[in-house]
Amino acid sequence: MSSNRPNTIELSFVLFGAEYTGKTTLLNFFDNDKTFLTKKYVRTITNECVIKFSIKENVKIHVWDTSGDLNFLKVSLSASAFPAKATAFLLAFNFQDKTTFDSLPTLINELKHYNKPMHLVGTHFDGLNNLAVSLNDIKDFLKKHPEILGFYKTDRNDSVTLTNLFDGLKYNYTIKAARQKILDDFKSKHLAKHKDNHEHAASINDFHQQASKIIANGDIEEKQNADMQKLAAD
Repeated sequence: MSSNRPNTIELSFVLFGAEYTGKTTLLNFFDNDKTFLTKKYVRTITNECVIKFSIKENVKIHVWDTSGDLNFLKVSLSASAFPAKATAFLLAFNFQDKTTFDSLPTLINELKHYNKPMHLVGTHFDGLNNLAVSLNDIKDFLKKHPEILGFYKTDRNDSVTLTNLFDGLKYNYTIKAARQKILDDFKSKHLAKHKDNHEHAASINDFHQQASKIIANGDIEEKQNADMQKLAAD
């Protein structure tokens, strides 16, 4: 069955992070996730993308893996269109390597002009002992960076944590996309109905802009954000 069905919701997530954070491991897990029935690959010099389609939910998801070398990344970003079209950015760090965590502020500074939602993804969380990055470190980081909307910890030996990452992102952003589509349809219908009433049309446009901001920035059912909730409760 073709993935180009009417009303397909398309989501695009871009993985960023220093070298040895496990970004490629995350991409490989997504590649092998059997809940998506079709897939294809897109490769560039420094980037790789896996595209999958869920027939049941009519959702197509792109996950991009980018270079961990900041210099290569800068060149890649300047020559690529996919970051500007992304649904959200996933900022990865390795719980076992503090340098990957310490590099995140520089990365955020490189990416903030895109004005995209950002989520923090910790990899190699293999228990609470002997972690180079503590949960208190993450708490402090999130306080300093309110632009980070979510936090996920993943364990290379626990596939459930990896499933929760991609299922959670799909769940949240599918809801947002569906709500935005309803709003867009409302705007189109009523603008056509009141096309000769400029004052009413202006009111519709103003309502659409404000409601779109609420959908983009407001809280929704954060089922996937259990790690964020646990962090706040500790």
